[in-house]
Amino acid sequence: MKLIRRLVKSFWFGNYDSDTFHDLRKEIIDTNLFLMKRVSMAFIIITTLPFVISLFVEALSSARIIYATIMMVSILVQILCRTFLLRHSQGIIPVYLIYYVSLTGIAVILGVLSRVSVPTVVICVLLAIMPVFILDKPGKIALVSLLPVTAYCIATLQIKNSDIALIECLNCVTSCAVGFFVGRHFTNTKMEEIITRNQLEKISETDSLTNLYTRGAIEKKIYQHLTRRHSISAMMLMDIDDFKQINDTFGHQYGDKLLTDVASALKGAFRSTDFISRLGGDEFIAFLPSIPSKEWMEFKAGQVVDLIHRSYTHDGKTRGISASMGIAFSENGQGTYDELYKNADRAMYEAKHAGKNRFCLFGGIPNP
Repeated sequence: MKLIRRLVKSFWFGNYDSDTFHDLRKEIIDTNLFLMKRVSMAFIIITTLPFVISLFVEALSSARIIYATIMMVSILVQILCRTFLLRHSQGIIPVYLIYYVSLTGIAVILGVLSRVSVPTVVICVLLAIMPVFILDKPGKIALVSLLPVTAYCIATLQIKNSDIALIECLNCVTSCAVGFFVGRHFTNTKMEEIITRNQLEKISETDSLTNLYTRGAIEKKIYQHLTRRHSISAMMLMDIDDFKQINDTFGHQYGDKLLTDVASALKGAFRSTDFISRLGGDEFIAFLPSIPSKEWMEFKAGQVVDLIHRSYTHDGKTRGISASMGIAFSENGQGTYDELYKNADRAMYEAKHAGKNRFCLFGGIPNP
């Protein structure tokens, strides 16, 4: 039973499982949209010239409708890729599968009705290459491929000469099997590529000491957010007060432990949708993409100040730590990262100047 389950899983998912496909959903969607744009554009280009020639060459007139149908279906898919599917990503796989079945269905008509006495390779070529242009569970693509294969074999056996029909059916089934294995290999290779790229990107975006975002990573995320123009966003810039004295008292190794403690506290204080980064040294930044109100942010900042204010004892020496914070707001995406950072930095300076262990809103009075 274990062997059967393993074989079924391998057939349906390839080298991965449903959780992996779910975790990589966004990357899979982006890849499929890109592939569908390319393959539909390729068919538009491939069929346009024969269609134009068929208007002037009588010998090709019988295939004119076929060329026109493929071209129109491909144009429709291209339009959907650039409009509807950009906003409704859940429709990408269904549209592709319909497109796949439509093309192979047209190939069935072309191979059976238009080439009664001549073996055709169109359906075979499509069955072999089309699975390479979609990133999805290999088993699903294989089952979808069985629809045109079944229709083709039945129609061929009914209409064509029996000897030719048997050869055609064998070629069709073989091409379907080739398409499955080629598509499965493509899926496994592409999934591995996406996983590796995500791992490298995560490493490059993660501070090695605190596992928070790096400066470059949070700048990129804030920039992306500001272009979407949400209602109210907040940037909080924070320094640990007198951190140099802590390093001098306890040593740099203990100072690093303190930084990791602060990072953990910040992770616990903010939401999973907020972005937190260590910019360097003892400077941290938190960006909250959407907040209910400025008053809510003041309440949150007060919580963070209280959370970080604590005492550390090491080798018989005790020192208290605290943090000074500056907060700047963006409404409807106004302002840039540099502007928000500059405003939050000024507010943080006011908080330090007012006695530390407090926060200050940009343009406001430091909170006592």
